[in-house]
Amino acid sequence: MMLYGVPVGRMFFQGAPRLLRSGVSLLPCRPTTADRVALEGYPALVARKWIGKHSYKSDQPIKQTLDKEERRRAILTGLRSSQFKSHYGFDIELSDTLARQCVLDPSGDALDAVLCSIQAAWAFGRRDFGVPPQCDKDEGWIVDPSLAL
Repeated sequence: MMLYGVPVGRMFFQGAPRLLRSGVSLLPCRPTTADRVALEGYPALVARKWIGKHSYKSDQPIKQTLDKEERRRAILTGLRSSQFKSHYGFDIELSDTLARQCVLDPSGDALDAVLCSIQAAWAFGRRDFGVPPQCDKDEGWIVDPSLAL
C-alpha cells in the first residue's frame, strides 16, 4: 500500500508496530500492566491557545515565512505566561537556547517536541492520564486539559 502526501498515515504504519513490540501500555487502545505508558499528543492543540488555527510551521521552504516565525514566538510567549499555568496547572522553564531553537526551526519539530512534552506532563499528573473511560478505545484520545471531560 502506498500513501502519498499522508505523513500521519506513514507515521502510523511505521510507529504502530514499533510501539506494539516495545511492550508499552498504549492508552486507551491497548492498555497493559506495563509501567511504561504511551499517549497521543497533538502539539497544534497547545499552540492554538495563542495563535488560533494559524499555521506555525512548514516543511516546504517556500512556506517558511516570517509570519510563521512570529507565530512560533507568540507560542513561546504564551508558554511563559500565567495563562499557561492556569490551563495546565504547572509552570515550565525554557532555556533561552531551547526557546531560540523553537522559534528559528521553520519545520516546527523542536517546538512540537516541547508542546507534546507539555501534554505528556499534564497527563502524567492525572490518575487516568487524562483519558476518560467513555472514550472510543478504537479511536484513541489526545491528552490535553481542553479535551478533559
